[in-house]
Amino acid sequence: MGEHVKDAVAQSHGRIAYYDNVKFVLIVLVVVGHVIDMCAISHPGAKSLFVFIYSFHMPLFLFISGLFLSRERLTGQKTLERVVQMVALGFLLKVLLFATYFVIAVIQGGDTSAVKFTLLGDGGIPWYLFALAAFYTFSWILRRVNVWVVLVGALVLGMLVGYDSSISDYLYLSRIMVFLPFFWLGHMLNPARVERALAYPWLRVVGVVVIVAFAVLCLVRVGDAYHFRPLFTGRNSFENAIKAGLVGCSWMHRGVAYVISAAMCASVLAVVPRRRIALVSEFGTRTLAVYMLHFPVLCALHACDAYGFLMAHGISWPFVCIGLGVIITVVLSLPVFSKPFSWLGARLRGVAHVSARVRTTAA
Repeated sequence: MGEHVKDAVAQSHGRIAYYDNVKFVLIVLVVVGHVIDMCAISHPGAKSLFVFIYSFHMPLFLFISGLFLSRERLTGQKTLERVVQMVALGFLLKVLLFATYFVIAVIQGGDTSAVKFTLLGDGGIPWYLFALAAFYTFSWILRRVNVWVVLVGALVLGMLVGYDSSISDYLYLSRIMVFLPFFWLGHMLNPARVERALAYPWLRVVGVVVIVAFAVLCLVRVGDAYHFRPLFTGRNSFENAIKAGLVGCSWMHRGVAYVISAAMCASVLAVVPRRRIALVSEFGTRTLAVYMLHFPVLCALHACDAYGFLMAHGISWPFVCIGLGVIITVVLSLPVFSKPFSWLGARLRGVAHVSARVRTTAA
């Protein structure tokens, strides 16, 4: 979801296909995860797959977003442009989701008064965009602070925030604090160096072993693994995690979740192919449109009971969830869906640029 940042993938010879491949894999998992949560989460195997996906997909997305936020090229103007884009897109997504829920309620004859628009926070998918706006702001404010000091501080904050039950979805504060270390770690590193560091064949073998081992663990110990859902989603206090079944949840459990997420992120980065792959690499450049549009599509399918229809006709939940996830991702990756967001991004950058010039002139 980083095509909105112009220098996000720049190299002398164009985009880095490796990271586009990673982003395509991640956006497919985003959609698959939401399909699972919407239609099959009661199935033990679906719970295993859900936890497996959530252990790394958003942390890795944020890591990549931070990775392409160059500290050397960080300016106030660029930061303002990014923040304006993310906040505007976040509110656009909130409006789009509200309209989707409202239209579905009207069509189904439901209670439209139950459809609420929450201005300053919710538990839905807009959090990522607002979190990016916050992270871009932090990067500018803390640009002169030692990066290791910030990373350690972010880790401590992320492991302690769960003790405060009042910090949850308001302003997306819980997720911002929990996921900040992943973004900041990426912000500390260089994309080309990360790619080279993970290119050794033996690391690919280790990555496969880690991924398979964790997948097996999620399947064999599905109950224990699913208890970590509140931690992997990043929006729950330790108290809520305890209520969900994670006995004695504390900063140590958050630390374990961090270690799992970091290991899975590194393993996925080690395993994903470096070469350009037809369509996959191309679609990896259009993840923003998929992120913005996939949930309304899933809601519409859920409203017409498409999931139930497919499973009632003998299609098992893995094929429904994974198949729909891939199909929806591919369709929404077509240029017709990404072009409006490219146009909007350019307009928002223009607004931010004019605003910066006005402030400079006034000063």
